Amino acid sequence: MYATAATANDLPKVKGIAIKEGVVVIEPNEFGLEGKAVKEVPADQVAAKCADGMRESMKSYVAIAKTRRGLHFDGLKAGIFYVPNLPVTAHGEASDRERYKAQLESQKKN
Repeated sequence: MYATAATANDLPKVKGIAIKEGVVVIEPNEFGLEGKAVKEVPADQVAAKCADGMRESMKSYVAIAKTRRGLHFDGLKAGIFYVPNLPVTAHGEASDRERYKAQLESQKKN
């Protein structure tokens, strides 16, 4: 996935951006709301080094292990309501999401 930004100020929740222009490979946090710069390719080197920089980043990337239960507890702790990409198919899953949302709202009030 990629996004464009005019300046690093457009990416306030990304830590470690040091270049002014170019391509920055960002490793997202568990919920994809924050991240850190793991590879930077200055604008004058993009044509020559961008593909290599992305390959290097992928070699060192370790995916975050996610489980529904883990996301539930981590989301509550972080105050985040998450919606999985998968459609609701399990019998009790819709009611589980509503309970989760109610827990999160209750936590925000306290």
